[in-house]
Amino acid sequence: EFAQAFQKFDNLSLQSLLWHFLFDIWNFLDAVIIVVGITGQLWHLLLYYLRPFSRSGPLVVMITTIVFDIRNLLIVLVFVLCGFAQAFWLIAQGDHNRHFAEVDVALYNAILYMLGQNIAPDQIDS
Repeated sequence: EFAQAFQKFDNLSLQSLLWHFLFDIWNFLDAVIIVVGITGQLWHLLLYYLRPFSRSGPLVVMITTIVFDIRNLLIVLVFVLCGFAQAFWLIAQGDHNRHFAEVDVALYNAILYMLGQNIAPDQIDS
């Protein structure tokens, strides 16, 4: 069984294996989480080192206070958005031509709707 699981990768080149690895959704999400974590940490360090200056110190304190205050709102927003995306996905589950037919597309389109963006004309139901 173990050999059968990896048999399909025997004839693939290293470039093709790398392509499959990078464009797997779970590997992509892992990379996004790592990049977001590193970027957030760098911004935190930058803001920390800008606090002592008279021109940027009050701004840094204001930004960190605002981010700290809205964190609970953002958590609730993520849960509500995921709930709406799953509800739209359940409604459109039978029809694969709709723009909420797949879970990842439904979440992406729910985020676009939340931001007030229109979905592309080729994805609109007729």
